[in-house]
Amino acid sequence: MAEGHISRPTASCQRCNEQYQKHGNYQKYCDNCRHLLKLERGRETRLRSAVKEGRQIAGTKLTCVVCGLEFISRPGLPNKYCSRKCSRFVENQRRTSARRAAGVAVMIGHPFACRMCGAQVVATSPSSRYCEGCVKIAVAEKGRKWREANPDKRREVDRVQHAKQVQRRQSDPVEMDRHREWVRKYHHEKRKVPRYRLDHRISQLVRNGLNGTKSGRTWESLVGYSIADLMVHLEKQFLPGMGWHNMHKWHVDHIIPRAHFDYRSSDDEEFKACWAMSNLRPLWSEDNIKKGASRLLLL
Repeated sequence: MAEGHISRPTASCQRCNEQYQKHGNYQKYCDNCRHLLKLERGRETRLRSAVKEGRQIAGTKLTCVVCGLEFISRPGLPNKYCSRKCSRFVENQRRTSARRAAGVAVMIGHPFACRMCGAQVVATSPSSRYCEGCVKIAVAEKGRKWREANPDKRREVDRVQHAKQVQRRQSDPVEMDRHREWVRKYHHEKRKVPRYRLDHRISQLVRNGLNGTKSGRTWESLVGYSIADLMVHLEKQFLPGMGWHNMHKWHVDHIIPRAHFDYRSSDDEEFKACWAMSNLRPLWSEDNIKKGASRLLLL
């Protein structure tokens, strides 16, 4: 033995029965078991503190406060329910109690008055507000208000959804063929409707006049009148033999031609004057082509 070296006594670990060299007179476990015991005692200490403070530690056995089933706690607080079904049950109970205290509670199976039409219907859920006919109108109105209040979010949602649809059609030839057939039939049927044909014609004229700077806005919001108003205005000026059945034979003419106006945006006064309803009239295609950019008064 080297000079100055102190030999340490050996002992048997009380946990794993392995032989180890003692570092002190009161050491009972080997180094590995001492480390494991330290971890276990730390976990027990944290568990006692959590129970005392009303917290839970992930991995412990708990009992659901709704159905009484045992479950293993998960990360996050609180861990009171074994499933989302139980948590939703408690949330629905809380909302029902709050609405009942406010005097607006609707009990399942009980009659209530529809908030839109006043009809007496039976509630199918605590959140019932409208009858079967009015609920679609209410949902549509709610969506319209959201779109008006969040135009940027709406455009972003539409952009993302359109990109997903395009990607799905491009990856599936059958879906692409089905889409093309639907577009063909849809536009073919719409082209038969005078309202759609006139709306499309005016929209293209306004778009071309603004050099494609409509920025997603409708032509009706730019000119200040609707397609219904324009149809009534044109009908009053129909020439003999002219009607909606032969729209392909006549044009929507500008009494003062568009070439006489100089505008850069829809906010310019000349744009308003150019597209004023009083400046529009129906004119036979041949006469409109012969007229060109000159001003021709029929009366």
